[in-house]
Amino acid sequence: MSTLVSVRTEEGTIEKLDRIAGILERNRNWVINQAIDNYLEMHAWQLEHIKQGIADSDAGRTFTTNQVRARLAKRHISRTRKKA
Repeated sequence: MSTLVSVRTEEGTIEKLDRIAGILERNRNWVINQAIDNYLEMHAWQLEHIKQGIADSDAGRTFTTNQVRARLAKRHISRTRKKA
């Protein structure tokens, strides 16, 4: 079931939507729904990872700056040797 939603936007945005819709051979409504779905999915993913990061921090599962630098340096050396 779909619900009608009205949104005001810039004329240039409508032109971009129509250009993309034409290239994809879809209608404007389909492009808008895809954009909304992608936006919501991306932000849900980000919020979940932020929530997990806060939980990890609260539980003490963190690294110092020096530990991170050491791990990155080790990976860099390992990758450099593999390429040689």
